[in-house]
Amino acid sequence: MKLITCIALALISFLPCNAQNLSVEELKEKLSRHTQPDTIRINLLNQLARRNDISPSFRDSLINESLLLSHKINYMAGEALALSIKPQYADKSKAGDIARQSILLAEKSGDKNAMFWAYRSLGQAMLYTSESINSIEPFSKALRVAVAEGNPRLIISAQLAFVDYYKNVKVVYPVALVWALKALHTAEQYHNTIDLPIIYRNIGLVYLMIGEDEKSLTHLQKALAASRQTGDNETEQYVLNDIGERYRITGMYPEALQAYSEAALLIKDSFNIELNQSNVADTYQRMGNDSMCFVYGFRALAGAQQQNDTIGIAWIDNILSRAYLHSGKTDSALYYGLQGYQYALQTQTPEFKRDNSEALANAYTADKNFGKALYYYKIYIASRDSMLNNEVAAKTNLAQYNYDIQKKQAEISVLNKDKQLQQVLVQRQRFLLAGAVAALLLIITSLIILYLSNAKRKKANALLHEQNLEIQAQRDQTGKALNELKLAQKQLIQSEKMASLGELTAGIAHEIQNPLNFVTNFSVISIELFNEMKMELDKGNVTDAKDLLTNAIMNLEKINFHGKRADLIIKGMLQHSRSSSGVKEPTDINSLADEYLRLSYHGLRAKDSSFNVSIKTDYDSSIGKINIISQDIGRVILNLLTNAFYAANEKRQNLAATERVVAYEPTVLLSTKKTGNKISINVKDNGNGIPQKVLAKIFQPFFTTKPAGQGTGLGLSLSYDIIAKNGGQLKVETKENEGSVFTIELPCD
Repeated sequence: MKLITCIALALISFLPCNAQNLSVEELKEKLSRHTQPDTIRINLLNQLARRNDISPSFRDSLINESLLLSHKINYMAGEALALSIKPQYADKSKAGDIARQSILLAEKSGDKNAMFWAYRSLGQAMLYTSESINSIEPFSKALRVAVAEGNPRLIISAQLAFVDYYKNVKVVYPVALVWALKALHTAEQYHNTIDLPIIYRNIGLVYLMIGEDEKSLTHLQKALAASRQTGDNETEQYVLNDIGERYRITGMYPEALQAYSEAALLIKDSFNIELNQSNVADTYQRMGNDSMCFVYGFRALAGAQQQNDTIGIAWIDNILSRAYLHSGKTDSALYYGLQGYQYALQTQTPEFKRDNSEALANAYTADKNFGKALYYYKIYIASRDSMLNNEVAAKTNLAQYNYDIQKKQAEISVLNKDKQLQQVLVQRQRFLLAGAVAALLLIITSLIILYLSNAKRKKANALLHEQNLEIQAQRDQTGKALNELKLAQKQLIQSEKMASLGELTAGIAHEIQNPLNFVTNFSVISIELFNEMKMELDKGNVTDAKDLLTNAIMNLEKINFHGKRADLIIKGMLQHSRSSSGVKEPTDINSLADEYLRLSYHGLRAKDSSFNVSIKTDYDSSIGKINIISQDIGRVILNLLTNAFYAANEKRQNLAATERVVAYEPTVLLSTKKTGNKISINVKDNGNGIPQKVLAKIFQPFFTTKPAGQGTGLGLSLSYDIIAKNGGQLKVETKENEGSVFTIELPCD
């Protein structure tokens, strides 16, 4: 079962108590009749907003009105309930903070219902983040509140939260099954039929995850029948998706498409539309229908990118990679396989790491790049074996759990039925025998699986050995050259660093001279003012002495100002020269760019007094501060500016050498601009531009257009890597004889 499906389904398992006896239309009708701004209207707003079968925009309007009215009449419980709904649909990075705000209001109000949903909301917000292991704490608090209140629907909701925790976080399926059965017992005890669909569905999902397909399908069909009987369209769509999943992974593709098609008619939210489309795309890919796979796959990918669903992107990229390889387009297969593999590493999803590494191994094999194919095939084997071992362990745990339950039941029967001792002993022996047979069958099954896996591994190892011999032969031929290249790289990188530091030092020396001149001049003037003030005091002219003292104080303030300015320049030099900490910090990008503009210009002026280029700036004041590694970005800006000044000055010198009368003013423009969630830093020159024949090589290591001895060819290559590590892009636009524009794009979230 694909992890993205598990996550989507698990999110919905949080909502068994969202469905109310009233339909959406009935709630809307009640809300339209009750227009008075009181607690009744607020509760209706929250009740309707908690429904999943409404549009996102309508839900937002309901929550906003509830928050506004609750705050207006000081109804903290209503405000807490409204905030507890938002994390389900808010950005994941903000969901936890919203839920904690809900808890503060709920606890302050003392309303138990609000406290339950606030704790529940925080657990849900934590469940699929790095804090997932700690989500058990708010879930436990929610369960205690529900039990204290004696509300069966809240108790069921809390019990199903534990199902999801042990199913998707701890991955202990026997415990997840225990909690699902507890929820079923609670529903039967209180004759609650409303929550039966979601309970049966959770039991079916646990069985599906451990490979018990028949038991899974039985409980999912119960869930489908119950949801249709209670009119719960929301749960019905998810159950249909589960059934489609079961058919898809067992090779019953027409049945899977039918189930997905029925589910699509009921889906209203964008996340589940994406999920449905990706499942349909995978089904068509397995059937060999690449054209239909691309139709649904790219629709799903667009939805995942729009919602920043990185786990979904990893899953969909794998589908597209397999489809492109099947259709003979190896380059596209590699592109989507590599992209999916990176997202799998980022989201730490072993299932998609396994699938994308397998797709890459197959694509590189088709591309006859056996070295890469071997690399990713090793990753695939390791990932597959790890997941296989986990699956066998989970089945073993479940079998042991069933055996322990049966044993305990037999022991209880012995204690409670003294008169039927002989029958109990026989029954106990049957239980023990059944448990032993079950354990034996499981061991045999595990051995068969391990034997088949070992056979495949031996075959793969033989292939790997042959490919290793080929690769080793190539390595022996290129080993010496590679060592020499690495030595040259180290020497050139050191040369580039020393050249950059020399240019920066020259610029700083020129910059620091200016405030030092001010300090010297104002110091001399201050001495003269104090001497004059002493003379006036000796004469008894106190008024004139005070005027002189005022002027002296102003001079001292100026000395202090320019001293601090020199101090900032020195600190900037030290910050540039020290190794990057690798820690992002809020930085004024306009100030940073302007500082390195002046340092670059004066550094070149210090080296060549004839150097003269016109400077223009255009800074976007709306940018503010963004989180970057300022030392790294400063080095990139310095490198781009130095190249721009060099290009503009080189064109001026070339024109002067040819004695051509051309109205040319060498100019460099430095500008910043914010667009959406990105900022751009543009360095533009009107030099000779970059020839098209070498444009594709400028970011490659050791490539340079400067004369021998004037450049190592590492500046743009290192700059490109630095911007990539900061999550951005370095781009270039150029026209021969007209100039170039280098653009740094950085995220500003």
